[in-house]
Parts: sequence; C-alpha cells; structure tokens
Amino acid sequence: MQLPTLSDRRKRGDLIVTFQALTAPLSPIKHLFPLAHNSRTRGHCLKLSKDKFQTTVRQHFIVNRIFESWNSLPSDIVMCDSISSFKRKFDAYNV
Repeated sequence: MQLPTLSDRRKRGDLIVTFQALTAPLSPIKHLFPLAHNSRTRGHCLKLSKDKFQTTVRQHFIVNRIFESWNSLPSDIVMCDSISSFKRKFDAYNV
C-alpha cells in the first residue's frame, strides 16, 4: 500500500491553493503570489518570483515553500481550466 507522506500531501495542498489563487478572477490572496516578469520563453507564464526574507519565519511562508515546485511544473498542468483537472494532471505527473 503506497500512501503519500505528509510532506507530499502538504506540497500537493499548497500547489492546489496556489493554482486557485492565481487562476481565480477575484482571489483575495492573489497579491501574496508575486509573478516573475521576465521575457524568458521557457516554462509557463505563471512563474513565481522568489521573495527575499531576513527572518526564518518568512522562509516557511507558502510562496517560499512551493516556489521551486510550482515553477518546475509543465505548462499543461498550470494552465488547466479547472481545479479537478489540475489535481488529476498533477497526480499523474507526480507519480
């Protein structure tokens, strides 16, 4: 029986929250996820910019926790139409 670890479940949940925040038109937490504005053509258009922090409390904030995982996702997962399709594609990608 292959159960996911707690860290895997937390990462999946954080990525789902990030997807909801970035794709919902009137998300109240969208401002917490700063997008990287660069002209690189690799990856998807919703790449996050990494926050700089001076305290250890800030490093555990959701954006800093999922920065690398979110930016490494393929564009077909990030640009899904719905949350259920995001979950399905992420689970298939993460296997």
